Order: sequence, then structure tokens, then C-alpha cells
Amino acid sequence: MKNTLKDIAEFVFQFSIVKCFFRALITLGIGFDRFWTFARARSLLDIPKGSNCHWSVVFKYPENIRFSGRVMLSPGCVIGAMSPVSFGSEVRLSQGVHIETASLDINGELPYKHIAKPITIEDGVWIGAHSIILAGVTIGKNSVIGAGVVVSKSIPENSIVVGPGFRFIER
Repeated sequence: MKNTLKDIAEFVFQFSIVKCFFRALITLGIGFDRFWTFARARSLLDIPKGSNCHWSVVFKYPENIRFSGRVMLSPGCVIGAMSPVSFGSEVRLSQGVHIETASLDINGELPYKHIAKPITIEDGVWIGAHSIILAGVTIGKNSVIGAGVVVSKSIPENSIVVGPGFRFIER
């Protein structure tokens, strides 16, 4: 008999007003969070008209981020700009791209101090999903960075960089 009462209680809760209320509350909370993140990004950054910035993009030190033209920032991107980060026009960052200008000076004494170098991403660059762009890098015009690549040195114009080992592919 206990199992039957438990089953009835679960069934009633599934269709109850309480469940509907909590679902509505959660949906409102998520919607407000998305709106707040979007409004925060638009107020802190001068994002050019026609750009697309997903609400989940994280901006660290937004005062150091500059956009020259239209950009597309996909979900889950992180832009850490302790030093300046500049984007050219028609730049696309795929899902989960991390751009980080800072690292730790492991040659110093503990606690390690942060050191930062600027990053420049020129016009027409596409950066594949889950790639990481590290401090001091310039990615030349019309270059493509494949998914999962860690870029630790500058890339010349019209380059395609893919896979582990940082291979260049001729265009």
C-alpha cells in the first residue's frame, strides 16, 4: 500500500501547480540571467553593429578589448584581456575558444606574478572550436585555426593551422 501512495503522490506532483510554479520560476531566472549577461556585455564593450555575441561569453578585463568590425562570438568563449586584445573585421570564434593574454612568471618567487602580452586577431580570421590563443600572438588576415589547436606563436596571413604539433597547410 505504501508504494501505491508514493506513486500517487509522485503522479500528483508531476501535474501540480507547485511544479508548474517552480518551472516558471527557473525559466524566468534563466531568461533574466541571459538578458543581464547580454546587457552587461553591450554596456562594457563597444561591439559593432551586425556582430553576434552569445550570452555565455565571458569577458575578463573588458576595458582592454577592441573590435574593429563585425565579430561572431559563439557559446562558451572566454576572452581574458589583462593586456589589450584587438579583433579585426569578420572574425569568428567557434564554441569554447579561449583567448588569454596573461600567464604566470614561473621564474619569479612565490607567489608567482602575472605577466601579460597583447593579442591581435586580424581581419577574416576563423578560430575553430575549443582552440586556445595564448599571450603575445598575432593571427594574420584570412587565417583559419583548426579545432583544438593551442596557438602559442604568431601565425602569418592566409594560413591554415590544424592538429597537434601545429601543422601549417598550404592554401
